Amino acid sequence: MQDVKSDITDMKSEITGMKTEICGMKSEIGGMKSEIADIRSDMATKDDLESVRKELKQEIQTLYDEVQELREDLRLNRKITAQNTYDI
Repeated sequence: MQDVKSDITDMKSEITGMKTEICGMKSEIGGMKSEIADIRSDMATKDDLESVRKELKQEIQTLYDEVQELREDLRLNRKITAQNTYDI
């Protein structure tokens, strides 16, 4: 009979330890959920990425157009310089 009481006491002690561990795990899970929520709030949405893509596309197109204009200006300058060289 004493062995059974001892076993029951040991089991109660183990159960108490398990409850404590479970409470700790619940707390850790709550912390992880909070971290996940923070990460999600910091992440860019699909709409954000699409907006940035459109802006970059427009900026690249503008830059490309400017480069094309500069090339044309440079080509004309070379042509005029070559003509002036022949005139001299």
